Amino acid sequence: MINKIEEWGKWARHHKDDLGSQSAWLSVMRDNVQMHKGVRYCITDDEALKVDRAVSKLAKHSVILLNVLCYKYLAGWSPRDIAKNYLTVLEYGINSRKQVGKETAYQLLARAEGYVLGVVENS
Repeated sequence: MINKIEEWGKWARHHKDDLGSQSAWLSVMRDNVQMHKGVRYCITDDEALKVDRAVSKLAKHSVILLNVLCYKYLAGWSPRDIAKNYLTVLEYGINSRKQVGKETAYQLLARAEGYVLGVVENS
């Protein structure tokens, strides 16, 4: 089974609209995304746009879940990186000795994915 969110991430990083600009989500994440040419994705534009709309709804629901999803699928961060570089800083501040575990990142990622896939399936 094709992971629609993973394919959306590839599509969003590499899709150019008719105006010659990058995807809106790439604009949001542009400083955190490394561009690669020649990447193929297995999702139609229509399906990717459904996922894109669902991600927009996620943004209204929870910015934290949105960021976790975008760091994973647009920036390519691992759950460990998300926990260390985003969630720990968010929870404890930049210079804290405390750390958020990667399990928390996995849990938040699962919630974000479930939300997006639920919206896609019900649209």
